[in-house]
Amino acid sequence: MRTTLLALSLAALAPLDAVACCEPEYCVIYDFGGVNAIPASALTWTAEGTYSGVTYGGAGEDGTGSVYALTRSGFNKYKFTTLYRTDIGGSPANDGQFPFASLILSPDGTTLMGTTQLGGSGGGVLFGLNYSAALAAQNNGVGYQIEHWFNPTLEGGGSQSRLALPPVATFPVVYFGALYGDGPRDGGAAYSFNMGNSAWQPLHQWSVSSYVGGLDGGNPIGSLVVHYRIPLTLFVKPEGATPDIITNLDLSTITLYGVTRIGGSNNCGTIYSVQGNGSNYMVLHHFNTTTDDGANPMGGMVLVSNVLYGTTSSGGANHGGTVFKINTDGTGFAILANLDYATTGSSPQGDLAISESRLYGTTYVGGTNGGGTVFALNLTDTNLTLLHRFTSPVANGNGGYTNRNGGWPQAGVLVDGDSLYGTTSYGGTNGVGTAYRIALPSPPRLRLEYAAGSFRLSWPSRATNFFLQENSALGTKGWGPSALAVSDNGTNRSVVLLPTGRQMFFRLLDTNAP
Repeated sequence: MRTTLLALSLAALAPLDAVACCEPEYCVIYDFGGVNAIPASALTWTAEGTYSGVTYGGAGEDGTGSVYALTRSGFNKYKFTTLYRTDIGGSPANDGQFPFASLILSPDGTTLMGTTQLGGSGGGVLFGLNYSAALAAQNNGVGYQIEHWFNPTLEGGGSQSRLALPPVATFPVVYFGALYGDGPRDGGAAYSFNMGNSAWQPLHQWSVSSYVGGLDGGNPIGSLVVHYRIPLTLFVKPEGATPDIITNLDLSTITLYGVTRIGGSNNCGTIYSVQGNGSNYMVLHHFNTTTDDGANPMGGMVLVSNVLYGTTSSGGANHGGTVFKINTDGTGFAILANLDYATTGSSPQGDLAISESRLYGTTYVGGTNGGGTVFALNLTDTNLTLLHRFTSPVANGNGGYTNRNGGWPQAGVLVDGDSLYGTTSYGGTNGVGTAYRIALPSPPRLRLEYAAGSFRLSWPSRATNFFLQENSALGTKGWGPSALAVSDNGTNRSVVLLPTGRQMFFRLLDTNAP
């Protein structure tokens, strides 16, 4: 619940200064270029004021990707550090190429875990990078460790999905992920990886023949959602372990949810679930091209209670993709928003994020400026608002597509406090992408003015989802709607208060927040 509180003693009040209320502020915090180019991944929170990500391009023959960090060094100022460059002369042979998926921080906060699309034995690798060691070494190949080489024939390859962890601490640590293609059935795989014994285990392998997916889907993409049902009787803690670490984890108590880009009964992709031990694979939804559905999902979903929220890159009433919801048992599928090229932007490709009952996402193209958008969608009323419209980048003749503020975002956003952080794959000064920050609008402020023997309490008219409440005592109980008449001049809403000799408290309540 977001509120703005103001305590008033109506017997003796002096006029207060006005407080400005800011709209979302967009700021480019880094222009990619040189050996670090084309970031397709979302940023990952690494430490206070530090965010990490990967690029899958770069200058010269060795431009096969990098791992980097952005560290806050002042107001909207960030220091860029290349933590590691994949598959170059100074690196271990075949250490991975073209990292695409976002990173995840290990449970102990020391290691960035990720995957590459190629390299290794051909299907890419699963790697860990000790953040502190790599930062101190300044891109000298320190701290990088290959945990697993994906076998493209037996396992799959081309990972475009961020690794996922159970929502509880486990020992040994178990990661879950998805491989976009290849494997024994050519359609990719979902898998688990046990850090204790380096065991890779397929959970489901999909079939794709001539790019026509099977009925169970094909080409899993986007981050997995991991849900854990706590079986208290299975807890076995080693001597000295902290109480919140679970050992001997029964993987059948974990359910994974994800999407495939193609396949299903309409060859438009699917939503699926599978247990952490590979059992009970189910297709929860087959996408189609009808106007009341979507097609070809590319981004990962988020889970709230027992409801999954996600996007499709195409389909829907405007053929620009959709935002949807579905219950975890496969019931209740519904379209929350139909995207279109001209206004909202279309073709969302990144994972969704959620904070305070709001979904945040990006569209790859479109919007009024043509270069994609950043949007927010309230779950309470499904109202979709645009936080930023990217301009369409223009080819510069050198293989880049430049503009002032970035464009064509493939990744979703990271919510950190009152800001969103994200990347664009193209645009910017060098034409090969940007990192950006969007300051979210703060709650509207109550403003108090005195004139002609009365007080006027006002707040911005645009805050349509905020309502004035009052209370005779400061506490969590006793709040109720204000009975004062509200006027609206198009800029501000206001109520008139007459001196009464008693103390009152007023607040604005955000009805869209939990």
